[in-house]
Amino acid sequence: RFYKKQMLKVTIPKENILICNKLEEFLSVFPLSKDSDRIQVITKDDNIYVAYLTDSNSRLKQTFFDLQIKDNVCDILGFGITKEYKLKGHGRSLYNVVEKFSSFLNCKSIITVSSGEGNLFWPKMGFVNYSSNSTKSQKVL
Repeated sequence: RFYKKQMLKVTIPKENILICNKLEEFLSVFPLSKDSDRIQVITKDDNIYVAYLTDSNSRLKQTFFDLQIKDNVCDILGFGITKEYKLKGHGRSLYNVVEKFSSFLNCKSIITVSSGEGNLFWPKMGFVNYSSNSTKSQKVL
């Protein structure tokens, strides 16, 4: 479950709280970040799952990212900017948060699968496709 940044009412492993606090620090420079936004950190086996979600009732009106970190690689499972905030630099700003956070977790690279608008966005962030017919791309940190 997601928890609001200011309402930690469940027992959370100390490592997850430290990861969450560091992500909050990185998000503090993201222009759309608010105290009502939600962060989820789950550690399972050798994986860290991280989700960030703006506080909105509709998934269509949310800015978000979903990450899986394993073996020093950050896999961006989902990434989106609310429609009204697109083409205003917020995607780049949110991606910069993901990159700084990934570096903090000692990731050596970030990978993602491009589709739709991502086919234009990810190359601008420095991602390179694995091959000419692949939708999977990578950025070495």
